[in-house]
Amino acid sequence: MRIKLIEELPMATSAELYQLSWVIEQLLADPRRIVQVRAKLHTGQQIRYLNWHDGKLRSARVVGMHGDHVAIQDASYSKAFKVHYAAASWSSPHTCTEARVPQLLDPGPEQASTLKAL
Repeated sequence: MRIKLIEELPMATSAELYQLSWVIEQLLADPRRIVQVRAKLHTGQQIRYLNWHDGKLRSARVVGMHGDHVAIQDASYSKAFKVHYAAASWSSPHTCTEARVPQLLDPGPEQASTLKAL
């Protein structure tokens, strides 16, 4: 993803963010993307996935595939669970996007004071 776009997201209006989320949902639901990812995944494969709760990439093993979800086993959890196929990553674990996610969720002092004022 282009870094400039990521850096500008906090300045977008709520309406713009909502429109962007709709576009992203449409792109992620594209069957061609699902087929492309499923072709690269297999049971037993070690992957990294984006944990939706904390925004961090974690290691897991693929235990099954179900439609647009991948069943994974993370050693931190006792049971296997499903994540959206787009959460799975099998490329380099350190990407520029990964490094930027916490910055977007953790506003700096200037943004924090603005948010408190609201």
